[in-house]
Amino acid sequence: MISQNLWKIGDCLQIDSVQFGDDHIAILKVAYPPQSYLDDQRIVPHVSIEKREPTLAVISNEPDLPKVGLCPSHSVDFIWSSELLRCQVGEGSGWDGFGYVAVSRVADDYLYWVAFFERSNGFNLVYVENNSVVATPYLGWEYVFDLASPEKITIRTRAEQSGQES
Repeated sequence: MISQNLWKIGDCLQIDSVQFGDDHIAILKVAYPPQSYLDDQRIVPHVSIEKREPTLAVISNEPDLPKVGLCPSHSVDFIWSSELLRCQVGEGSGWDGFGYVAVSRVADDYLYWVAFFERSNGFNLVYVENNSVVATPYLGWEYVFDLASPEKITIRTRAEQSGQES
C-alpha cells in the first residue's frame, strides 16, 4: 500500500489532504489569505477549511505525486476503540510552512491517517479530547480532528477553546 510505504520511510504526499492508510485521500480546500492580522500582540494567519463532503479517490499513481519528508516534533499515545494509538505531529522537510498530524497504531506503526497542510506551519503540540485530536502549530491556533472522520476539521483559537471571546 502506497500510504503505508510512504509512512514507513517518513514521507507523505505533499497535498492539502487527509491521507488514509488504505490509500484513500480526502482532498481539502484550504483558504490561505495572503495577509495576516494582529491579535493580542502576535501575528495570526487567518486560515479556514471549507466545510464540504471530501472527495475520496484511490491513490493510484505514486511516481507522479509530490512527496515530502516528515520531521516529528511531538507525539502522544492514547487508547481509542480498544487500541493503543499514537498521534504524531510535526513539520515537513524543506523551507516551506508545511505541517502534519498523523494517527498510527503503536503495535506495528500501521498508519490510520495523516493530515498534511502546505501552509499551516509545523505542529508542535498535540492532545486527545472527547474523541478528537487537537493539534497546535507553532503560530498557536488549534486544529481539531474527529478521530472517526479526520477530514472533518475545525480550527479554533485558544480563546474559543477556553470559552472566551476572541
